[in-house]
Amino acid sequence: RSCTGIRLFVRMASPSPRVSTVSTARAEDVAFFPGVSTLDEETAELLPSPSGLEKARPDIWNRTRGHGVVMSALVSGWLVALALAIALFFPADLVAIHAEPGDGDDSFESVLELFQVPDKEDIGALGTLHSLPEMYGNVKEKTIWTYWYHPVSCPSSDNCTLPSSVQLCTETIEKNRGGFDYKLIHRDEVLRYVNRMELPSVWGHLQPEMQKDALMNALLARYGGVAFDISVILLRPIDDYWDEMVEQGASFRGFLYRVNGGTWPVASSTVAWFMMARREGVLRTVATTQAMSEFAPSLVPLLPYSTFGDRLLFPALSMYNYSLPMCSNDPTIPVHSRCPELEAPPWTQGISGPARTDTKLLLEDPRDSAILPFSFAGTARDNMAIWNKSNGTVDLDWGLHNICNRSNPDVTWGCCSPKECWDVHFLSRFHERPRKGAAHRLSFVKLFNCGGHELGRRSREEILALQDSFFVTWLRLAGIDVRPGQIST
Repeated sequence: RSCTGIRLFVRMASPSPRVSTVSTARAEDVAFFPGVSTLDEETAELLPSPSGLEKARPDIWNRTRGHGVVMSALVSGWLVALALAIALFFPADLVAIHAEPGDGDDSFESVLELFQVPDKEDIGALGTLHSLPEMYGNVKEKTIWTYWYHPVSCPSSDNCTLPSSVQLCTETIEKNRGGFDYKLIHRDEVLRYVNRMELPSVWGHLQPEMQKDALMNALLARYGGVAFDISVILLRPIDDYWDEMVEQGASFRGFLYRVNGGTWPVASSTVAWFMMARREGVLRTVATTQAMSEFAPSLVPLLPYSTFGDRLLFPALSMYNYSLPMCSNDPTIPVHSRCPELEAPPWTQGISGPARTDTKLLLEDPRDSAILPFSFAGTARDNMAIWNKSNGTVDLDWGLHNICNRSNPDVTWGCCSPKECWDVHFLSRFHERPRKGAAHRLSFVKLFNCGGHELGRRSREEILALQDSFFVTWLRLAGIDVRPGQIST
């Protein structure tokens, strides 16, 4: 992937005859031999060796060699002319470091962008293609990473206004970072921390959520630390998560559906909204794979949401444990072809040897930790974040009909009112004592869809006015001053 531009030129030059590249006798290889429309069996048997072709059909050999010389000269001259045109008509200061959405999908621009080297005064800020990022050596391994970008409200680090709900989430991370540093990365800061070649070639064309996934892969590969979605509420420090991982000699800690023996009716396995890793470990494989990926910018809208998340992470993890539960073995999945393990070679079948044993993974089902039984209840407008924890009314309009064991006899757990959900599931997990040497079961909560539309549209003051809501109560548990009228610090 580091030679994308070169490979582009090779593809354009590929019609030129190159008899030496023929290694197998196939009928379609006739395309390499101008002037020949058919291959008889005798000639085909001799194709693997250019010298054999010269002996069997000297007329074909001479014509091919002549065409090859002419075409090679023409292509070489065209490439020289193109290089001169680039130097004359495309000044360095007009070439972007990364593509912007809407800039077009011209492959020529991608080549320029990929191989552009900044001026000397810009190297510290942007880095060359093969230099270390500016911040490398100045970031400790225990760092919590988040990313946020919005083209209007947050285009850069010095021009960014976060939604009030998101801002409050970041305050919980800052408040409870413990022994970690906390870095919220903005789009204009990305190349200070990672090399451009560690990101997918279409990174600038991706939606912010997918940009985040790819960036977190590169950050954890290079520095290590914790990757959080910015919509995570950190209730207390997670140093115990890190300590347990290190003490057990593991290099990665994360969430894996079905690892508790249950089913999961979604074609996914891992999550990208929480990853903890040592530097230059498992995530280096993920970052390398994404760096080698090649997509035309025009196809980016068609990429699955988890292209740089689960579809890269799970195959990498499966190399270390062939017994990890597979999405494709889950009978509740309607379409197995979307499962992430199918994105990689079938390592679990032993085609490349036994599983690697040079590292250890700590994996648990997110439904036993940060995902509560009612995390997906409600609607995009009204989800659990704005529920009133004191409301004991059984109202299935809240979206609890799927988990209320009074209305669904197949459910042996669950809750039927906001109060029951809060008391039975959240508080019990939050206050559960960990076993010796282990981390707390629940130290953070993931808000899907950033807490929903109703939360996202409110100002800080309007949010804090919901004093008995799940969200504000979580903020209170996290140590945030949630008295009405308080401003961000």
